[in-house]
Order: sequence, then C-alpha cells, then structure tokens
Amino acid sequence: MIIKDAEIIDSIDLFEWRNDQLSCCMSKNNKKLTIEEHEIWYQDSLKNPSRKLYIGIDSNEKIGICRFDYDELDNYSEISINLNPKMRGKNLSYEFLNNAIKKYATNNHYKLKATIKKENKASLKIFEKSGFLYFSEDSNFFYLRKIQG
Repeated sequence: MIIKDAEIIDSIDLFEWRNDQLSCCMSKNNKKLTIEEHEIWYQDSLKNPSRKLYIGIDSNEKIGICRFDYDELDNYSEISINLNPKMRGKNLSYEFLNNAIKKYATNNHYKLKATIKKENKASLKIFEKSGFLYFSEDSNFFYLRKIQG
C-alpha cells in the first residue's frame, strides 16, 4: 500500500467519493456538494498549512482519502477517512488509516482526535482498533482521541 500526498489530479475522485450516498450519510455535513463548492474547498485544502490530505493506493487503485486538520488552540489534529466506494468491503480501511497516521507522524507529533457518527460502526471499529479511545459523545457523534507515540 502506498500513501501519497493528494494532488490537483485527485480532485474529481474526491468529489465523487464525497458525494457517494453512504459517504454523505456518514459525513458531519450530509449535504451533497456542487463541483464548484468542492473545487473551492479542495484548492483551499491543498494550500492550507494546517491540513494534510493523503491518498491511499493499493494495486494501482485509489483506496480513499485520509485528512488531518491541525488545531493550534488545543494542539490536536482531527483525522477523518473516506473510502472510494469501489474499495469498501475489501478490508483495507485499517491498514490505510494506520499507514496514513504513520506518514503524518513523520513530520507532525500532535495528539489525534476523531469525530465519528454513532451509526458509523465500520469507522468506529477501525479507529478503536487503531488505538483511538472513547473520550465523549453527544446525541450524534462519538469523540475519540489518540496520543501519538
């Protein structure tokens, strides 16, 4: 498995993955994005020094995206993952998540946190398996934390 920095060329793939029905349901923001909204977000994301986007590749297929957003105020990076819908069910999420964390940790030694919708059992399972621990919850989300080691 290869973990690479996201590039301009990946934009359309990310747009399609993000607007997939299941991805929309599991996102904090359930609204489908327009291509214009996505392109503004994506261009800003690639320039943002506090955001890192990684693409996972396995057997020349893009697995998905793993995003890290550093928050200077609480010294945590929030991590999220979204799979290419064609790659779901192939048991790649755990390896992808952990390889992305390792790559991020080579230059960033921040504590990590994740916000996961309560109904997203698959994400909850891989984050817990990856060493994230329950911190708190509200009516919609579980909040997990992990200390980089």
